[in-house]
Amino acid sequence: MGNQSKMMKKLEKYFEQQYDLALKNLRLSQSVFSEKTVHELRVSIKRIRALFGFITQLLPDSSASIQHYFKPFKKIFRAAGALRDAQVQERLLTRCAKEWNLPAPTAYLQHTQQKQQQAFVQLQQTAQAINLEKWANKAKPLRKILHNLSATDLPVATEKILRYKFMEVRALVQDITQEEPMHEARKIVKTIYYILHLVFKPDSPQRYQDLKKLEETIGDWHDIAVLSDSMCAYLTSPTEDEQAFLQNLKTQKQVLQSQIPELVKQELRCWKIFGDLK
Repeated sequence: MGNQSKMMKKLEKYFEQQYDLALKNLRLSQSVFSEKTVHELRVSIKRIRALFGFITQLLPDSSASIQHYFKPFKKIFRAAGALRDAQVQERLLTRCAKEWNLPAPTAYLQHTQQKQQQAFVQLQQTAQAINLEKWANKAKPLRKILHNLSATDLPVATEKILRYKFMEVRALVQDITQEEPMHEARKIVKTIYYILHLVFKPDSPQRYQDLKKLEETIGDWHDIAVLSDSMCAYLTSPTEDEQAFLQNLKTQKQVLQSQIPELVKQELRCWKIFGDLK
């Protein structure tokens, strides 16, 4: 079996694994939720989204079909995202308060806990409304699309696509003050990271670690920026302790902001991170 055939089998196996994990956690979410279940459900959907986003660039004619079959994923992903965001904010509040030796802003902490309860109900309603049998059947047409990759020069096409995606990241982080483009940059870096791990052997393990560091730094910046904006909007008359907490968030945001351009430049300087096909 040639490298190309092995890679097709690998992509199919990867899809099956992530699909099974998503289905398993969706079933769990119809009865009881845990933070782990929500996280693993979202990660599986992210990986499937990255794989099929990648495939639509290799096979543009498949785009409409993929968008159609992916609709149930998007619905549950968004509902789970609202709960996950509130969970992240609560964890970030607690961690920062401990690190900075400041009291956690009680009013906003209670607000995030209320948001979690509301998001929990919404997610459970969304999950219960999904027909699991139909969800499982969505795998069949998506699996069929994977078979159409066999004629593609995968290594060359992949490298070209991912280089272009990294150029998108570079453009998005030119203005490190806007949350929306930074969030988009983070999603693209995640996609690059997932696809590289799936398709190529690293010529240097450190290269993948550097890419992961970039994604985590952008993510930390974005989480703090969202928390800071949300707190400012909610706390119309902040107390002295709350003002100190907000100031620390601003400082931490600036520290992370200063690190991102250099991390991007580092990736650009040594972008040859593709090795042989796995």
